[in-house]
Amino acid sequence: MLLPDQFMKIAPQVFLLPAQPARTALFCGAAGGVGCTSVCLRTAQALARLTTESICLVDANFRAPSLHTVFGLDRAPGFSDFLTQSGLARSFASLVNRKNLWLLPTGNRVSNMESLFAAATFRARLAQVAMEFRFVLIDSGAGRESAQFAQAASGAILVIDSDKTRREQAHRMKRLLQSVRLPLLGVVVNRGDWKLS
Repeated sequence: MLLPDQFMKIAPQVFLLPAQPARTALFCGAAGGVGCTSVCLRTAQALARLTTESICLVDANFRAPSLHTVFGLDRAPGFSDFLTQSGLARSFASLVNRKNLWLLPTGNRVSNMESLFAAATFRARLAQVAMEFRFVLIDSGAGRESAQFAQAASGAILVIDSDKTRREQAHRMKRLLQSVRLPLLGVVVNRGDWKLS
């Protein structure tokens, strides 16, 4: 696992650069169980210590939601509810650090995830989150669902595990991101070294 001071390096390199900083970053795993959620969470917490600007941590990992449990919150209302109902994103989110870090948990279970992405309002609702918060970090877990967020993100951070991730898995996810023209902001090698592109 990355050390806390390494997240303090990742956060400014991605979000606080003077030229072209990312405002919305998608965190995706090359496969399940590589620590994508943990990396997204720790980066958001580090960023919250480095800036007074508002930050929204979005749990879009519908297959394995867990961020709500970290903060002792219910998973609903949350992201799925925000996508299908009217209202500001903040009304579905919770302030989790008493200052500037908000969590938008996964929300109520949806029998057909694809219906969330297919809705005509999906893009507009994602844009609404970016309007309400200065920085948005989306944990999408692993899988093709990650591509659905390309239209809303400045770029992606790919998380791999130095012991578990096979080379073809990492290349497959990289190709997926390229196919939707989502820039790769960096690669985090969890439980090993890390680098940013």
